[in-house]
Amino acid sequence: FSTHFQKQFSLACNKVEVLVLDPLPKELEEIFYENGNRQNMLLQQPGAFTKRREIISFEYIVKTFPNVQSIFLRNTTFNLKICFKFVKFIQNCHGVSGCSVKLERLFFSKNKPMLTRDETGVK
Repeated sequence: FSTHFQKQFSLACNKVEVLVLDPLPKELEEIFYENGNRQNMLLQQPGAFTKRREIISFEYIVKTFPNVQSIFLRNTTFNLKICFKFVKFIQNCHGVSGCSVKLERLFFSKNKPMLTRDETGVK
């Protein structure tokens, strides 16, 4: 049964071309964030609160949804750190033979625009 389910899941993931990941359900944070939520929780002191926000993993997204062309991250502000991570992802992918990224568009928050200090670094 699980092999059939895995095959069906894989076939369904291959059909995805548009993906809305934000807001991301907590159950999926371990899959689509670079360090996952569990790792952060282990590092925190009991009762402590952290504002540290994980960075979405473009690598995990493309591995899971190889035909994705558009990703919507509506609650995520595009910043310099995300920009550098994305550029590194693209550079690493182009260095791997047989790696083909179909991703064409990334959409970030309109309500939380990029900070002015990050704009100059991105340009």
